[in-house]
This record gives sequence, structure tokens and C-alpha cells, in this order.
Amino acid sequence: MFGRGWIEAGARWFDPNEQEGIAREFLFHDCDEAAIPSLFETLEMMDTRPLVVPPCPLAKMPDLPTRSIVATQDRTIAPAWSRRATRERLGLDPIEIDAGHCPMNSLPHETADLFEAIARLL
Repeated sequence: MFGRGWIEAGARWFDPNEQEGIAREFLFHDCDEAAIPSLFETLEMMDTRPLVVPPCPLAKMPDLPTRSIVATQDRTIAPAWSRRATRERLGLDPIEIDAGHCPMNSLPHETADLFEAIARLL
């Protein structure tokens, strides 16, 4: 699921001296350099431990329209895994965007356009 480099970074993510460098490499590598300092302010929101540590409270996922977006340059979540998981778990072909882990930061207009297109399909 995770890219090899992200796994190797491991616990270094939690070292305040390492976090900005790791964020640049894995989260913001395709973002406008001028925007990156303000993006560092969002790092706490990206702490996924509250999402993955407790068990899911749902017995099954709700029957809702679903789509999956794969960022083809993602260095954190392996795009190959995302494609495979989308097909196996959702029975869908993923929608791809040529971006890294945070396309909402690197390609905000294109990402918004993609969300609007998906909303029209649902």
C-alpha cells in the first residue's frame, strides 16, 4: 500500500527536525515552492493515526455512489496498489490525476474540476 520510501522514512516522520524534509519529499514534491511554507501548517491534519488505529465502527460500508482517484506521482500511497485496490474492492477503474499525494495543493484548479466532473456523474 505504501511506497517504499515512505515506509523507510517511518518513525522519522514524528521527529520535528525531519518532518519538513519528509513532507517536501513525499507530500509536497510537486507543489509550487512558494506555497510550501503555508502547507507545513496543514501537517497536523495529515496525521492519519486517528483514522487507522481504532476499528471501523461500520459493519459494512453504506451503499453509496463511489469513485476512486489515484495520484499517479504519489510517493506515499503506491499508485499501483491504489489502482489494484480500486478494481478489487470497488469493481471500478480509478480516475487518475497526474499529481503527487496532495493534488489539492499542487493542482487545485484541476482537482476542483475533477471533483465537479465526478459530481455530475453521480
